[in-house]
Amino acid sequence: MTKTQNSYTDYEVEYPDMLVLLDLLGAPDPVFYSYMSATERWYVRLADAEQQLASLNQLKGYSRDKAEQKYFRLASSNAYIEDDHIPFMRRNVDVLHVIPTPFPRVWHTAADDHSALDYNTIENLNKIMRVFVAEYLHL
Repeated sequence: MTKTQNSYTDYEVEYPDMLVLLDLLGAPDPVFYSYMSATERWYVRLADAEQQLASLNQLKGYSRDKAEQKYFRLASSNAYIEDDHIPFMRRNVDVLHVIPTPFPRVWHTAADDHSALDYNTIENLNKIMRVFVAEYLHL
């Protein structure tokens, strides 16, 4: 929003920098990989945010001493996931796809309900994303 004399008015973004697609989140112990080389540097920033928060003991139910605890692994995946980001890619918008690999075990089953959610993980990912967005926007 831009401030005018006595009010705020909306403005349009001519072209988005990138799409951050948050997908299939909420299950315990997700593992993420970088899927797109164009957004690799932003993926690394997510991994850095996780490490910063872990070093400050800000992540609940998280053991920073276990390598397997890391959500954002510093590795790339060549897996092709056909999803909501495809129309953006067709318009040459870079995509940072945050989706766990493997998919949560309850995905597309009758057990895929609120009981499958891990609230510590959700809170941890929320904190990581808030740090990422604040850094991205230079706040």
